Amino acid sequence: KVHVVHGAAGPEFDPSTAEDSWSRVKEEYGLREGYLFYPANTWSHKNHEVLLMALHRLKKRGLTPQLVLTGAPIRPIDSLKALARQLDCEDQLLYLGYLDQRFFPGLYRGAACLVFPSLFEGFGIPLVEAMAIGCPIACGDVCSIPEVVGEAAMMFDPRNPDSIADAIETLLRDPEVGPQLAQKGRKRAQLFSWEKSAQKAL
Repeated sequence: KVHVVHGAAGPEFDPSTAEDSWSRVKEEYGLREGYLFYPANTWSHKNHEVLLMALHRLKKRGLTPQLVLTGAPIRPIDSLKALARQLDCEDQLLYLGYLDQRFFPGLYRGAACLVFPSLFEGFGIPLVEAMAIGCPIACGDVCSIPEVVGEAAMMFDPRNPDSIADAIETLLRDPEVGPQLAQKGRKRAQLFSWEKSAQKAL
């Protein structure tokens, strides 16, 4: 008696319009291409702490990407900043807070990848948004996430900071992996649309 109706990305998540959004975002926040992007409110299951541990592992391997976070501070962001300080990666952390939806196509466009270490998702809208834009994805292999991304992402164990670091390192060091995932993601994003969602619901 259970029928699955998937969600989808909005029409603004289109590679043809993301460039303009990126220009605005870049100017507004002083961003440079190649950062890690994680849009998530600071709920416990979003797993920010283990992601910061992975960032620490990457620094030991000679990689110091900027980590851009967005989302409402459900738990105080100061605790995450304190952990980043302990892990010697505070200078890599940029928290933009809760942003209007119009900024997101540009944020995906400028990112080296969407990193998605969430421990629980009912669906995972950012995954489809990233795929639609052509932003490579590194994500956890738990709950609904594999069902959404298929083969269009680098998978990791979200409870293991070394596993997260391995996936991100592969994306950052191998120039072929990102474009391949982006291509697969754009193709897979076409499977999801609000028209299909509405038809299934009806």
